[in-house]
Amino acid sequence: MVSERAVVPVPEGVPAEIAAIAGCAVITGVGTVLNAIERCAGEAVVIFGAGGVGLSTVLGAVLAGAGPIVVVDVVAERLEMARSLGATHTVDASREDVAAAVQEIRPGGAEWAVEAIGRPATLETAFEVLRPGGTVVAVGLGKVGQTFQVPLNLLVQREKRVVGSLYGSANPLVDLPRLFGLYLAGRLPLDRLIGRRYPLGRVNEAFADLTGGAVGRGVVLPWETA
Repeated sequence: MVSERAVVPVPEGVPAEIAAIAGCAVITGVGTVLNAIERCAGEAVVIFGAGGVGLSTVLGAVLAGAGPIVVVDVVAERLEMARSLGATHTVDASREDVAAAVQEIRPGGAEWAVEAIGRPATLETAFEVLRPGGTVVAVGLGKVGQTFQVPLNLLVQREKRVVGSLYGSANPLVDLPRLFGLYLAGRLPLDRLIGRRYPLGRVNEAFADLTGGAVGRGVVLPWETA
């Protein structure tokens, strides 16, 4: 039971599994681009993390006309999926120097970096890859009390910025209908974000895959029990 003020109607033509991911990963990732970044057409966006939120951010960046779109992760299959969704470049952080790779892709640094993991080390790298005047948008949540270091002189002399965005800085009553409309218009291919589908009886397997680096956003289908 929830308040009617917390209910958003799902239009006809939007499957339940699409509505499910739209209400979490998609509104966070796409919302970060549409609400926290707002305008990035022709500008570089570096996305740290290719989980559900990171991949949704790729879709948002494509929708906004950003370029290049660089995705950083350590799982090859996730990076491959990011490329299939519109990332122009990918960086395997387990094998490459991320800052050097971004510098080669975008000489001078990126205008935007989105950290969708919630780790101090990746936040620091995200700050490093920015060009003067660039902005890090922190989306991932970490442990309570965690901090990360920002070089004070670089913050001041290069006028870089660090901002946070919770839930895509979204208003669900406004943004979810907009996302559903973009999906129905064929401009937001949310079905391509879905990885494995699990019957309700395999929900523990779904959780294990979630923490084990599964590709795409898994969904549990409660009407299927086996």
